[in-house]
Parts: sequence; structure tokens; C-alpha cells
Amino acid sequence: MAVSKIASIDGKVFCPFHTDLIRQAGKPPHAHRMALRDVIRDAYSDTEQGLKSDIVSAIRSGAFSAIILESRPGDFDSIVGKYYALTDSLFDDSTLFWTVSGSRIRPNQIWKFEPH
Repeated sequence: MAVSKIASIDGKVFCPFHTDLIRQAGKPPHAHRMALRDVIRDAYSDTEQGLKSDIVSAIRSGAFSAIILESRPGDFDSIVGKYYALTDSLFDDSTLFWTVSGSRIRPNQIWKFEPH
């Protein structure tokens, strides 16, 4: 169900924690949040600042038709809320797709770009 829901979204979809779902839905792949975070970390170097700037610019410009965020606050929430509207949930059943180790999270919030 989640994969078909993602596949039905026109355009690129950014799902920073569950990049495997994006690939399974036939969407262009992107880096996982943990890999991005390893590079961005404190944004001291030109590389770190450049990557962080590229991600923020992509979000601001609507490069992604939709962004799928976790069930709890994360790195991109504050910027996403300025340019995207929460429109749907990835899962209708609140018992599905939770992690079994580590933090209890799941991708669930579907935010769609709203041009200003």
C-alpha cells in the first residue's frame, strides 16, 4: 500500500529515512538521511554548507512534489512546513511499519508542495 501510494504521486518524492520505498515506487533515488547527516553534520566546511544549501534550496523551490516525513520531528520539518502542506498519511493503519529496533519511527506524513 505505501509503495503504491508513493508511486501515485506525480513527480519526485523525498523520503529521507526510507529511501528504499522511493526506489520501490519507481521514483528517482536520493541519499538516506543518515548519509546526508554524516556529510552535513555541523556545516563548517564548504562541502557541508553546500550540501545543506542544496537540500534547503530544493525544498524551497519545490524540486520535490512531495516529502514524506517521520511520525516524530526531524531535521527538515521546520523548512518543509513553510513550503509544503501536510495532505495525507502514508499508512491508514496505525500499527503498520514501525521500526523494531532503535527509535520507534515510521514514514507517515505526506507533505505536498504549495507554491507561494
